Amino acid sequence: MNRTFKDYSLLVLKGMGMGAADVVPGVSGGTIAFIVGIYEELIDSIKSINGESLKLLLTGKIAAFSGASGVGKSSLLNRLFPHIHLETGEISQKIERGKNTTRHVELFTFPCRD
Repeated sequence: MNRTFKDYSLLVLKGMGMGAADVVPGVSGGTIAFIVGIYEELIDSIKSINGESLKLLLTGKIAAFSGASGVGKSSLLNRLFPHIHLETGEISQKIERGKNTTRHVELFTFPCRD
């Protein structure tokens, strides 16, 4: 798909609308994506992300992971960078997600790729 500067500008504005929607109770960014017609492309883009693309994105950059407790941030980092050995817990049968295992904040340096 060949996009123009105008196409990308409009896409950025739609993305900003998705982010802004998160501050409105009962409205999500996904709802806005559906309304403005980019939901399917958004889902396809998310599906195309794999471990190698995440490593490429994170290596040599400053990045941060944030999210609710027990959603798998440490598990994801362990998969991408096995040498860091972050502690993880079992999936809770009651709440069907990970148990809060990480109790600290830590900075990791990953080697740059040339």
